[in-house]
Amino acid sequence: MQNGEIRVNKLNDGDFRDLSDYWSLAMHDTQNGFVPNLCFSYDEKFFFSCGYDGNLFSYTFHPEDDDYIPESEHSEVLERTEFPTPVEDHPNYDKLSLEQASLKKEQDRIDKLAAKHRQALREKLRKLRERFFKLLKKNQRLLPSQVIPVEQLEVDKRVTRHLDMILEEELALVKRKLAFDVQKSEVRMWKLRNHFIDNLSHIPFVVSGLNTDLRVKMLRQRRIAPENEEMLQIVDEKILEEELRGR
Repeated sequence: MQNGEIRVNKLNDGDFRDLSDYWSLAMHDTQNGFVPNLCFSYDEKFFFSCGYDGNLFSYTFHPEDDDYIPESEHSEVLERTEFPTPVEDHPNYDKLSLEQASLKKEQDRIDKLAAKHRQALREKLRKLRERFFKLLKKNQRLLPSQVIPVEQLEVDKRVTRHLDMILEEELALVKRKLAFDVQKSEVRMWKLRNHFIDNLSHIPFVVSGLNTDLRVKMLRQRRIAPENEEMLQIVDEKILEEELRGR
């Protein structure tokens, strides 16, 4: 069924359209466990169901009639003596899916354009820096009365303040765009830390010998929950009350 249940109906001899007598078995996932197919084994001793949730379940078939005989007899399956040539299994963690490959290709294109743009800006800045140093050298070779102060050759502070303001606005815009990703990464980090580190009484480590193969490894011991200490305190109080009553 659509909700992952398997419905077994009892056939009504008087009316085969009467499906009111049934019972349901919820085996597959209720959200993504649509069951598209059901089938018997070759000898009709087992019943199988497969669902969109990726699960395959088998059931033992016990008909009500003890003298039940399958409609068609099957020959006994012989034990296999020849096996196909084994194929080496390649790990999938280093293989990209079609969607991941498409996203990677687009990201590589963007990175390539950005790198090309950065290289062009660096080349332009290098040429401007060389021209500025040449002007400083020419200025130093002039007569003292004709030398231009270095402060007058520098960029006006109002221009630098304006550029800094534009840079801060662009940085604030980037931070706002990445705020969700940053918060999601922080939540993941805290969940991993709470699950793997904070619950431990101490972080396990291994001490290996330099000239020998001996190693000393600490056991992974989980920290006792605060509720356990509270419960222990309540038990101690109950024991003390019982002792006082006995006196």
